[in-house]
Amino acid sequence: MALSLAQAEKPDLVLLDVMMPGMNGFEVCETMKADPGLAGIPVIFVTALEKSLDESRGLSLGAIDYITKPISPDLVLLRVRNHLELKLQRDQLCRQRDELAHQKAELEESLRRIRRLEGIISICMYCKKIRSEDKSWQQLEQYVCEHSDAQFSHGICPECFKDAVWKQ
Repeated sequence: MALSLAQAEKPDLVLLDVMMPGMNGFEVCETMKADPGLAGIPVIFVTALEKSLDESRGLSLGAIDYITKPISPDLVLLRVRNHLELKLQRDQLCRQRDELAHQKAELEESLRRIRRLEGIISICMYCKKIRSEDKSWQQLEQYVCEHSDAQFSHGICPECFKDAVWKQ
């Protein structure tokens, strides 16, 4: 029941007793930590088992804390608050890591494009078309537009003006 509830609700934190009917708390924790959808949920054991061996087992299974009964409600509340804050920070770091990985991939793609443009570019010596990677020939403007973020502004140089426009 605890597992199906955790899968359905995706809680921010689980308080778990070791001694439960059916699956004990250790088994529930172990199953949660093996499930990628539940592994990131912090588990705190709250139990009457006081032996350090039990505490060690709970922590080694992935629990973040182990509180023995009888409990002090104020201390439990403080621990829960602290662990929730840590989880929020961890989740934020994971989101930032994912965003950085995305930005890194974009930068690597940009660098790959820049390196391709820095390499040798085949240009027809007559029509000035450029041979692209797929061996087709493209106008210079088309090639540059496809391989960069450059914008074009058309004009006429003084020599062409003199040769083409002035003679008319």
